[in-house]
Amino acid sequence: MSVRSRPDGAISSAPSQPATARLVRWSWVMVGLLLASYLVAFVVGTLLMHALDVPEGELLTTAGALGWLAALLVLAIGVAPLVAGVVLAGRAHRRGVGRSALLPMVVNGLLLAWLVLSTVLQLVLVSVLG
Repeated sequence: MSVRSRPDGAISSAPSQPATARLVRWSWVMVGLLLASYLVAFVVGTLLMHALDVPEGELLTTAGALGWLAALLVLAIGVAPLVAGVVLAGRAHRRGVGRSALLPMVVNGLLLAWLVLSTVLQLVLVSVLG
């Protein structure tokens, strides 16, 4: 928070609107970066599959504990922009932007929850059911 003087000469400690609006904008940008992060996660996952000698068509989790760690790393890379989007929107909301930060926070949060739950559920079901 910055301290600045207002036109009437009083001192204000309110956050500057351009800075908080920038946080909201970057939160929306994180939704768009989801595609790029998933492409990076795909490349990293493919490299890890080769490094762990996982046969084509199998999941990383078939490589045991190290495969599970690799799968979680790939998932973390894939959803990193969404986590950042939630954090940025939350920071903007706390700095007084108000409701304009809630929509990007909800969109990032719902996408994050859906991707994490669906991926973990798929990994667990495939591991349990064979």
